[in-house]
Amino acid sequence: MSQESPQMVVARIRTVGDQHRNFSVVRAGIQHKYGIDDDLVETLLDLGLPHRRTGGGLLFDQFDLENVSSSLDLDCPERVLLRRWSRSLGGGLQHERGAYEIRLDWRCPAPGHVGACQFTVGPSAAAMMPGDLSEPLTGSSLVRRAEPLHQAHDFGSALNEVVAAARRLMFHRIPEAFTQDLGYVADTGLADCQLANMYLRKIAEDVGLTVRPAAGLFVGVPFPARHVWFEVLVSDRWVAADPFFLHTLTCWGLIRAEDWPLHHSPRNVLVRLAALPTVDRRFIIHDGQLAPVRILARWVPASTGDELAGEQAR
Repeated sequence: MSQESPQMVVARIRTVGDQHRNFSVVRAGIQHKYGIDDDLVETLLDLGLPHRRTGGGLLFDQFDLENVSSSLDLDCPERVLLRRWSRSLGGGLQHERGAYEIRLDWRCPAPGHVGACQFTVGPSAAAMMPGDLSEPLTGSSLVRRAEPLHQAHDFGSALNEVVAAARRLMFHRIPEAFTQDLGYVADTGLADCQLANMYLRKIAEDVGLTVRPAAGLFVGVPFPARHVWFEVLVSDRWVAADPFFLHTLTCWGLIRAEDWPLHHSPRNVLVRLAALPTVDRRFIIHDGQLAPVRILARWVPASTGDELAGEQAR
């Protein structure tokens, strides 16, 4: 990943007004979580990094700190995760056949309540876990087999304008108020995956392609991430396209451009849950509340795929 200057990062951060920030992250501990040491904090403050002063010290916005950390390629837990992702995203993965073993681990969102916990499966989990899941779950873990999108397709020149637009964009974490703001991405060239794909879908439609949104998981082992992309109608089938995120992962040094061409449909990394512009966060529900969920994934080659249990719960 190419390292940028603090000045450039702060300038991008300040494209969002303070009214959209949640100043809730205290200064203590940001070196461990975001890799931002005291000297860099002072430099960023001098450059105008948004913050609030309280009796307890300085408060920062989480998205701002995440943008600093990723843009400056700082040593932090997220960087460790991305390095682990890179080991699972070799070009050879696209040519394998197999499935993912997806495991959901959850916990009670209101510990100490009266009575026993009763968890139910939400829409997102149900989409990748076929079968009768109407009964309350027991335990705190569930494992299912999830088939990734494996369809090979080269869009060729039909995607040229979309790919060119994707290359001009830069991944940037933005508040929810901006995730559908096409004016913001057009003016700044900054976007998260949801906004970028909305923007690219519009360009695809303008050049005559029939497209729709798609949502699910981007599976980098061992931790899948909620993700969105778009699909293009080719003859009578819908084919996944994700040039923005592939370009972002290339810029971050996690994949090689020659292994993951932007004109190709990415294979074996997307688990589709719905034709929606965002991922429904209701994986596991407890008495009407979202239960905190950790999602883990393991790639199982086709030769051993039959060993995956259809339903495992404890």
